[in-house]
Amino acid sequence: AKGDNLFSLFRARYGDDAFNDIINRLIIANNHQSFSFDKLESSLSQTFNDPIGTEIEDWYRKTDMPGFLIKDLETYKVLDGEYSKYQVRLKIANPEEIDGIITMNIDLDDKSNARSFTSDGPEQPDYSKKIFIPAKSAREIGILFPTEPTRMNIYTNISENLPNNLIYEFSGFDELRKVSVFDGIRDYPLFNELANKNEF
Repeated sequence: AKGDNLFSLFRARYGDDAFNDIINRLIIANNHQSFSFDKLESSLSQTFNDPIGTEIEDWYRKTDMPGFLIKDLETYKVLDGEYSKYQVRLKIANPEEIDGIITMNIDLDDKSNARSFTSDGPEQPDYSKKIFIPAKSAREIGILFPTEPTRMNIYTNISENLPNNLIYEFSGFDELRKVSVFDGIRDYPLFNELANKNEF
């Protein structure tokens, strides 16, 4: 689990394709042979100018974990030009002292895109994204869909969250809001509690 979490962090930071390309090239160059950590660090440092030796040492020894707070989950319809689309928005904070990552998986109600029942592989979500959330920071996330989403799963990997696999069933997108669309990730002021005023 720690290894998967580490590689997920690198993929979120450098991009899936770029990181996987480095790993694949190292494996091909060292076919059926072990290779040292120094080779991996050297490849990452040359490609991204980002030495990871200290980070790996911390990852191996530290027992601290990130913890995530999720608030203001909103689902509604918006007009994007002449087309009605489906907006999902939420805010996620990591008030802990260590970086973390979440994986968002969203299923769509797309009857025309029925999955094959003959496939031997695991069922893949319609939308999946890994999001890196550094220590003591928060992000606002907006995703725009042409088809109505039905369910969202947020996997918090190794974290203080119990359970670490959060599932949100979307009840519907009945409301049409005349607001600008938001499709992306942006910084948001850090919050460390979910209670509103006069609420505890």
